[in-house]
Amino acid sequence: MKVTYLQIIENHTAYDRNKFCPNCGAHEWSVVKQFDNEGDIQWFVSCPQCGYDGPDAPSRKIAIERWKRL
Repeated sequence: MKVTYLQIIENHTAYDRNKFCPNCGAHEWSVVKQFDNEGDIQWFVSCPQCGYDGPDAPSRKIAIERWKRL
């Protein structure tokens, strides 16, 4: 079965050191809300510079908190 994803992306600039990318240190970060064709919703934070993705989370707030802890 083919899986199709729809992503809603919010771009942000990090002014707090905790929100910098843990992989490359970039100041940009994106909150991604991803839907699949089965109706599941996943949230994660991604770095637009290097493509590093944080861990999946059930909500936006939890995804941002997990990104800060990386």
